[in-house]
Amino acid sequence: MMTVEPGLYFHARDLTVPPELRGVGVRLEDDLLVTQDGHEVLSGALPIDVDDVETWACDVMAGRLQPSPPDPRR
Repeated sequence: MMTVEPGLYFHARDLTVPPELRGVGVRLEDDLLVTQDGHEVLSGALPIDVDDVETWACDVMAGRLQPSPPDPRR
């Protein structure tokens, strides 16, 4: 298994980026299971864009959804 973590990190004093992005870091993670036949993205069903993450978090906090249990393959 491996984790792929592309990210963008902007230093707080970096004048080459807009002020609202200074000091911000964003990282997306995917967990992959590598097999003899290829790979399987274990985190593929998780929300990834802002609106979907906010909806998911609100649903979990309101009790409409249960957080996913840990993947037994980890």
